[in-house]
Amino acid sequence: MPGRTGSAVKPSHRKRQPPASAEARAALAGSLPAAPMVVLFALVYLGAVLLGSGLSLRPSAAATVWPAAGVYLAALLLVPARGWMVLVAAAAAVQVPAAVLVLGRPPALAAGLAAASAGQAVAGAMLVRYLARKGAHGIAPGQRLRDTLILGCGALLAPAVGATLSAAAVSMVTSARFLPTWPMWWAAGVLGTLVVAPPVLAAARTGDQPDSAGATAGWAETILVFALAVAGGGFSFWQPGSPFHPTLPLLPPFLTFLPLIWAALRLAPVRAMLCAALLGLVATSGTALGFGAYAGLGLPPIKLAVLLQMYLFITAAVTQLLAATTAERRDAVAGLARANAGLEATVAARTAALADQAAAFRLALDAGDLGTWRWEIGQGSGSLIWDARCKVLFGLPPDAAVDYALWAGRIVPEDRAAAEAGVVRATDPTVADDDYVCAYRVRHPDGTVLWTAALGRAFFEPDPAAPGGRRVVRILGTIRDISAQRRADEARRAHEDLNRYLLGLAEHLRAASTGRDAVAAACLALGHALGAGRVSVGEWQPDDQHGLVVGEWRGDGMPAGTGQHRLADMGAAGLALLLRGQALVLDDVATDPRTANQLDAQRYFGTLGSRACLCVPLMRDGCLRAVLLAGDAAPRAWTDAQIVLARETLARTWQAVERLRADRALAESETRLRLATDIGQVGIFDYDLRRGEIHWDERLRAIWALPADVPVTMDIIRRGVHPDDAACQEELRAAALDPVTGGGYDTQYRIIGIGDGVERHVAAKGRVFFDAGQAVRVLGTVIDVTAQRAAEAVLARDKLELERLVADRTAALRATEARLAQAAKMEALGRLAGGIAHDFNNVLQTVQGSVGLASRRLASDPEAAERLLAMAADATERGAAVTSRLLSFSRRSELVATPVDAASLLKDLAQLLHHTLGPSVTLSVACRPGVPALLADAGQLEAVLVNLANNARDALPGGHGTITLGAEAAAARPGDLAAGDYVRLWIMDDGEGMSSDVLARVTEPFFTTKARGKGTGLGLAMAHGFAQQSGGALSIESRVGQGTTVSLWLPWAPADGAAAGVAAGPEQAPGRRRLAMLLVDDEDGVRTVLAEALADQGHAVTEAEDAASALARIDSGIAADVLVTDLSMPGSMDGLALIRETRRRRPRLPAVLITGHAGGAPPAALRDAVGGGPFAMVRKPASVTALEAEIAALLEVPA
Repeated sequence: MPGRTGSAVKPSHRKRQPPASAEARAALAGSLPAAPMVVLFALVYLGAVLLGSGLSLRPSAAATVWPAAGVYLAALLLVPARGWMVLVAAAAAVQVPAAVLVLGRPPALAAGLAAASAGQAVAGAMLVRYLARKGAHGIAPGQRLRDTLILGCGALLAPAVGATLSAAAVSMVTSARFLPTWPMWWAAGVLGTLVVAPPVLAAARTGDQPDSAGATAGWAETILVFALAVAGGGFSFWQPGSPFHPTLPLLPPFLTFLPLIWAALRLAPVRAMLCAALLGLVATSGTALGFGAYAGLGLPPIKLAVLLQMYLFITAAVTQLLAATTAERRDAVAGLARANAGLEATVAARTAALADQAAAFRLALDAGDLGTWRWEIGQGSGSLIWDARCKVLFGLPPDAAVDYALWAGRIVPEDRAAAEAGVVRATDPTVADDDYVCAYRVRHPDGTVLWTAALGRAFFEPDPAAPGGRRVVRILGTIRDISAQRRADEARRAHEDLNRYLLGLAEHLRAASTGRDAVAAACLALGHALGAGRVSVGEWQPDDQHGLVVGEWRGDGMPAGTGQHRLADMGAAGLALLLRGQALVLDDVATDPRTANQLDAQRYFGTLGSRACLCVPLMRDGCLRAVLLAGDAAPRAWTDAQIVLARETLARTWQAVERLRADRALAESETRLRLATDIGQVGIFDYDLRRGEIHWDERLRAIWALPADVPVTMDIIRRGVHPDDAACQEELRAAALDPVTGGGYDTQYRIIGIGDGVERHVAAKGRVFFDAGQAVRVLGTVIDVTAQRAAEAVLARDKLELERLVADRTAALRATEARLAQAAKMEALGRLAGGIAHDFNNVLQTVQGSVGLASRRLASDPEAAERLLAMAADATERGAAVTSRLLSFSRRSELVATPVDAASLLKDLAQLLHHTLGPSVTLSVACRPGVPALLADAGQLEAVLVNLANNARDALPGGHGTITLGAEAAAARPGDLAAGDYVRLWIMDDGEGMSSDVLARVTEPFFTTKARGKGTGLGLAMAHGFAQQSGGALSIESRVGQGTTVSLWLPWAPADGAAAGVAAGPEQAPGRRRLAMLLVDDEDGVRTVLAEALADQGHAVTEAEDAASALARIDSGIAADVLVTDLSMPGSMDGLALIRETRRRRPRLPAVLITGHAGGAPPAALRDAVGGGPFAMVRKPASVTALEAEIAALLEVPA
């Protein structure tokens, strides 16, 4: 179309009022397109104008399609109507300059064409919106068929406005005529709108909604379709001349419909419409350049344009309509799939719900323990269909066949008629009630009876010929066991009867004034409740033989039963039941096996006139307290409910009796209290803190010497308290009134009589009562204790004297006990003496012989002399070991627990006992491997074991037999021993054994079975005490003629202290450091040997024969690095005293104490020696090497 360059929207001439507020301005701004969008529209629109001009046919410049019209309409549809003015202005701003400057059109024509474009676009937008009744984003061409047709209608009608205005402008400015020009303008506008507007709108809509369902073609297929469309268009419209047959010029272009149809059916609508637009661009551009099928026909430009426009219209319309139809079909298929999925989900949900309901129904049946039953009456069959639970209720196996006769036969005869009548009534078609509800009892073949409840309903079908117009088809229902419920109902009714009875009994008991009245009322009530002939209550007497009848009720003709009753006359079995708190129930005294053959019982119950008897006991603290007896002249069966009734009656009656007795005792106690307060001159006070009132009785006024007419006030009380006690009493009073620390007080203080001025001592006790955290009342007593305090002063003096006497006697007793214990030890020591003498004589023989031989061979055979001297040295070491064990055994000291190797202990002890026990005794040691160290005092343990071994030897017949010493890690322990790990030591003999009487007393002090003078009776007592002090235990197992085993359980020693009690000396002599030593010993031989031996080691030794001479040498200033002294020396000072005096002169001087035994060393003196400086103790005989090692160790300790 000549001269067409663009279009614009005419501005509205209606006046717009400015926004009334900032909100209105903001709303208006929100309805206008953004500046970037306006610029983008202007550029796109300018490009479309230039493209439309460029696609005009040559040489006539007739435009076949005007794409700017489609861009213009799509832009207006995409923004609100308020923003149209902005887009119209933008379109005019780019179209008019382009037409004038680029295309060379006159300005008037350019302005007229811009107005025509604006009018066409605005008219089309208004028409589309009116028809669609939606906003721009609601228009979906190519997606919905209705929207495609609406946009097509706008594309056909709106260009009429633009064509009219454009043709008018052209005819006025140029020589072109109006009528020939108008169709071309209209057709170009229709095609531009139809080809461009739909894909633009569809592309803009894809941001809000997805493509049509089912459009699953990917980008590869899209590119292929586009390539085929472009190739087909290029083949048809871009070849020079006409390559086709003259008779078929229109056929090849329309072959390009194939890729368009493919795009419409497979691709998304927006892609299909873009493919059609691309094909139109290829066809239009090729034809405009004179190529293709249509250009070769030699048609005038107007006809050529019409032919091309027909092609473009058909391709665009067909593509859009087919794409819309396909999209709607896809949406319909997707909707159908969604509906089908929803339907399947609904069906699945309902199926699951039905399954859940069935499961819930089965769970309900299981939870309710319900059985199900069904009878198909309409089939004329007598068979019944029961589930397994229903059969169990009737005592049938699961596979049993059931019919009506079996069902009726299992029902208890008393209930059968009602059960069958219920079935007849439920299945009667003339009766409106179709439900079957019945409870009946079922008897099993084994005699078990169950209560059952059946619930069912009959079902009918219409039958005009039947009575009531219907015929029964089936009856079905459920059944359950209600035996427990029936028992519960019966128990509830019995409980209600019991409660009614007990309420009445409580009224009778409450009305009683004495215990006998209460018992009489209870017997009467129980007699009527039981329907018995007699009821009596007796109180068990302290002699545990008789019961004294407290009260009774008896019916006509029943003999009296008052007085005392010997309960043993009821029979031994009956009395045993009562003493255990169990009821004696005799339905018939004459036939009950507990009384039938008991003449005393028959006689006793005969005197009571009772053939049936019920006796229930009342226990207090496990002892029989009272007995209720109910009897009847004729035999009867006592029920459990009647036994419970009798027990409750007795319990409540006796509670009332005890309450009445307690009330009487309380009254008597109050009377006695009044008498006691009168006699004891106890004053009573009552202080009401709220009112400030203080009440004193006459005795309290007399104590305070307060006249009767003087009111009691706190000022009076404070004035009467002795000044020295006033402050203390005020503090006590304040503390008592404090709700946190108070509540009561107990004090003694002095007062000065108000009226007589006499000083008295009083004792006051009181209790404070609180209300809401405030003290409101104080109640208490006051006693004059003046005479008591005076007597206490006298008693205090006597008490001091008594305590002194007790201390003296206690000390004497402890000394006696210590002497007796030592005597027991010395008894064992005496028994060891023979063996020790034998061992020591052997040592002396070895020393004497070795020294004699060595002296004779010293000159001729030095090596033999050296060997003999070594034998003498070994013998002295054995002698030292014997004396060490003997001293350890005999010393007196407190128990000092140290780790002890049990195996070594028993081995050494066996050597010590070997000669003591004699050759007629076989002594063996049996130690299990891996026995852990035990924790005990080693010396005391040896003493205990020696005593036990001597006792075992004394128990051997004729002194001949076997004694075994053993040790093991105890797997079990005596029951009275605390949990833990223990080592068991035992001494076992095969002697005469002990009887149970002797075994029970054998550990008592001074108990002995030996002849006078043969034993003290303290050996086993000492062993028992030692075991307990050591945290263990002692046990004795013995049988007459089978021997005795005495076991000691002693705790394990700690793992980290296994060697704590063993002093490990140095294995080699220290370095040869020359020392100045002061050696003190009263034995010249010992002192000389030690001095020379130490001198041989290079030390300077100064000798002293006693403590006095040693101190004299110290005072003379001799050099001394260490003091070596004997413990026992003549004179007033022993070795420990010498060490103490020497350190006063030379503080912390290292000291070594040499002693043959430490029994006489006071523990305090030893502690002083250890704490006063470096100290060591060496036992004789001591080698020079050992002595020098101890000295070297001392000198390493900081002084």
